[in-house]
Amino acid sequence: MIDGLKQRFLELLEEDAAQAHKVAQEWEKLQKNGARLEDGNGKVIATAAEMVTRYRDREKEFRTLIAQIKAA
Repeated sequence: MIDGLKQRFLELLEEDAAQAHKVAQEWEKLQKNGARLEDGNGKVIATAAEMVTRYRDREKEFRTLIAQIKAA
């Protein structure tokens, strides 16, 4: 049972890492147009460059967790 749970958890982490990668790629495309994330009042929450960094870091964290779990 533990092995099955571990495998499923790894699958979910892989999916999350892939999704973070895709989101970062989309923000990279938007960055070329100077896109930014704003709240409902027009206040800038983050620039596209910040969002790219945020999602690249998230992907890296997922990949690190995956490697640690596989090594355990």
